[in-house]
Amino acid sequence: TLCFQNKHTTSFMLGVCDIFQTFPSFVYLIPVMMLFGVTLRLEYADDKQHQLPAEYLRVFSPSAEVRGHGKGQEVLQFGKRNVVNSSVQKAGNYAIQITFSDGHNSGIFAWDYLYELAENYTDYWIAYLGRLHVAGQSRDSDVQVVKLS
Repeated sequence: TLCFQNKHTTSFMLGVCDIFQTFPSFVYLIPVMMLFGVTLRLEYADDKQHQLPAEYLRVFSPSAEVRGHGKGQEVLQFGKRNVVNSSVQKAGNYAIQITFSDGHNSGIFAWDYLYELAENYTDYWIAYLGRLHVAGQSRDSDVQVVKLS
């Protein structure tokens, strides 16, 4: 009740409530992401919870910039360790669009894709780190990997 004593907080909270009403019944997006930008927290009706780091979401963005326009055209994302979520917007009733601190905002994250990313987090992340290693790239934007023979 305290938050509704301030008109700005009331306006914000009513907006959040309106957004929650449009989400599919199987998923709820917690506004922790909007406040801190470091993780996206997903809670499902079956009490399953996932926290997806901003870096993970950025490097697995469903955009053409990351995925390319067909199989084998994927572009390895590197130097994204310190990327955070700057904002999130609803994209219809099926997805969200995240704007990242590096300016990337062209990926539309469908609820099904977010669930896939969450369920496969460990496998996808290990595979990504392996691709970085093979390519001689780093998660840090200010690091250049040098291989000595």
